[in-house]
Amino acid sequence: MGLDPVEFRMQQAREVILELRDAIQEAHGLLKDLKQSKRDIDEYICPGIDNRLDTEVKKQLEQLDVATRKAITDSTQAVFNRFDKLAALLMGEEDDKPTIEELVKQKVELERGAKDKEAPNNPGDSLGEI
Repeated sequence: MGLDPVEFRMQQAREVILELRDAIQEAHGLLKDLKQSKRDIDEYICPGIDNRLDTEVKKQLEQLDVATRKAITDSTQAVFNRFDKLAALLMGEEDDKPTIEELVKQKVELERGAKDKEAPNNPGDSLGEI
């Protein structure tokens, strides 16, 4: 038996949230590693190093900075994209599907209709016979 549309959409939302958490966790780990690498590099650079080595280290740090900023930007954009996907999913904008709110209303109406059909049809129960 498959999931009804509301449960399916909620499951999709849960999966996207888990993906977001993983991406954020990974980004935090990468940032922590990069900060530690910078501290390690800073420890080994001393004032007595000749100019050529100092120039090369600065060049490498600049390249690391560019790569780090790109990685952070890309990771941030990926997180934003996942949030946008989650918002589209919740708002029913993905593939012109109904919103979660509309799906819940439909489910409530269906359940009410099912309850009305289950109710016994006693002739004395109708208002017309009172």
